[in-house]
Amino acid sequence: MEAVDREQGNAEGWSEGFDSKTPARGVATHVVAAFDPALKEYNGDYLQNGHIADPYVDTIKPFAWDKVEADGLWKLSEELVGQNFAY
Repeated sequence: MEAVDREQGNAEGWSEGFDSKTPARGVATHVVAAFDPALKEYNGDYLQNGHIADPYVDTIKPFAWDKVEADGLWKLSEELVGQNFAY
């Protein structure tokens, strides 16, 4: 995976100081996304570390905010699992 991360420029996958998370920290954002009623008005925003990510501060990959990138990732995912999903 390190080689792929380097090739794609994903420094967080191979740089020193990688912040691995405990299971509790890893699931926290999913819990916030599922149960925080305040997020209803932010449907579709990218969450990171339990909050709405700030593109000026947080690393947000293009597939999270760019519609063309997101569509490409969606189509690739469908091809990989051999199934089409409506969205």
